[in-house]
Amino acid sequence: MKGTIAVVVGAKGGVGASTLAVNLATVLAKTHGKAALLDLNPGRGDLAALLDLKPQFSLADLCLNVTRLDRAIFEKMLVRHASGVHLLGAPLMFGDTRVVSAQGVTQALAIARNVFPVVVVDLEDCFHEEQAVTLREASKILLVARLDFTSLRNARRILDHLQDLAMDPKQVQVVINRFGQPNELPVAEAEYALGQELHHFIPDDPKTINGANNTGIPAVLKEPAAKVSRIITDLAKVMFERRSQPPALAGAAS
Repeated sequence: MKGTIAVVVGAKGGVGASTLAVNLATVLAKTHGKAALLDLNPGRGDLAALLDLKPQFSLADLCLNVTRLDRAIFEKMLVRHASGVHLLGAPLMFGDTRVVSAQGVTQALAIARNVFPVVVVDLEDCFHEEQAVTLREASKILLVARLDFTSLRNARRILDHLQDLAMDPKQVQVVINRFGQPNELPVAEAEYALGQELHHFIPDDPKTINGANNTGIPAVLKEPAAKVSRIITDLAKVMFERRSQPPALAGAAS
């Protein structure tokens, strides 16, 4: 049985999409025994740092070897975290981003689905071809936004773009991150702007998240009892246990 591909994409920079991707992958690796994590932020990828890993190879190396790519080569290019997450890191040098190709990403996803029960992909955007092919392969898309005007505006644009790509709206879930900040927009206004009801809210907890990110230990491992960690864990269960109706998570507005 082929694994599930889940894409995490931020409405804009700084919404916490990469942090969420790392923590979701960590939870899913614990649940399923292992999980793949692909960093599709060429030149700006943070996933290796967030896991305190130093990959020997990157997505650029994979794309350079696409004509002979097989499972053995693919697995060699991954770096394993103690949690069971297997990371394919992003190119660190801006010059290497030029070799990243849609063909390489497509083949990497195909092999990853055959090796891992769950594949989490942190996307840079929805527009470059290697990002678009990933969206087409995904069965779950998490759009991460905050309750501010620019974030919600971009989220609306991304939702419209996904519709233009003929993505099934049921595959897309909006996740409000850093929920509960002062002067943020009301949930009702956000729902009106996005044209949908919001179910998933991750509370603002800079102490826990910054402490985890600065030490390279995912929050769900470093501070598993923290509210933000518990809600991310619940989000992973909601997203990947195929419940018929996703319940509102703790921390959501009543």
